[in-house]
Parts: sequence; C-alpha cells; structure tokens
Amino acid sequence: MLEIREGKQLAALTAEKPMSMLDSAQKRLEEAVDRLDAAIQANGRLDSADSTALQQEVAALRRQNEALANSKHQVSVRLDSAIANIRSVLEA
Repeated sequence: MLEIREGKQLAALTAEKPMSMLDSAQKRLEEAVDRLDAAIQANGRLDSADSTALQQEVAALRRQNEALANSKHQVSVRLDSAIANIRSVLEA
C-alpha cells in the first residue's frame, strides 16, 4: 500500500511541475505585455518607428501568450487523462 501512495504522490508532483512552469511563463509574458502597453500609452514622445516597433512587439507577445495558454490547456487535459489512467491501474 505504501508503494501506491508514493506512486500517487510522484504522479501529483510530476503533474504539478510542468503546469507551474507554464503558469510562471504565462504570467511573465502577461506582465511584459502590460509593461509594453503602458510604455506605448504613457510615452507620447516616441517617434513613429519606435511606436510601430513597440506595437508589433506587443502583438507578437499577445500571440505568444495565446499559444502558451493553448499549450497549457492541452497539457492540462493530457495530464488529467494520464492521472486518471494511472489511478485506474492502481485501483485495479
């Protein structure tokens, strides 16, 4: 019985680490986008080229954030499925 508990704990720890890494990356990305948005809005003295470059960077970061969110969702679904499979094997 102890081995099963350790297996469940290991599965739980393994499942949490990738998600926390994705959460951390997504949070940093969102903060970067917010800072860029604030810089674009607060600094009216930017020349046209700088403003355009910042706007393009914000758009690219938003696309990257969306891709991370989609990846996070896919990983979450796959991990839930794997954990359910492991639980069913352990309970059998």
